[in-house]
Amino acid sequence: MKAAESFLRQQEIDKAIENWSRVTVLKPEYALAHGRLATAHEGLGHIDLAVSEYLAVASLLQRGGTVDKAQEVISKAAGLRPENPAVRQAQSLLKTGQLLPMP
Repeated sequence: MKAAESFLRQQEIDKAIENWSRVTVLKPEYALAHGRLATAHEGLGHIDLAVSEYLAVASLLQRGGTVDKAQEVISKAAGLRPENPAVRQAQSLLKTGQLLPMP
């Protein structure tokens, strides 16, 4: 995470993304890394990747007991790709109180 943040400060976003991605591989439950990836991908116009990362964050938030925040993140993903089947599924699962898939 420190390396990614350092690359971000140096405006080397691709290297930051690489490092955040490594973090999510090593520790899939690390919501901050998924959140940083989502924001970076959204900023670069990689909408499908951003949506995927936002849904990962929502899953982790839900499992952590913050369902209202999970709903906010799913809404953000829906704003980017409302027709995405994974977004629709996440909305439905959260609405019915079922667990979202783990990242």
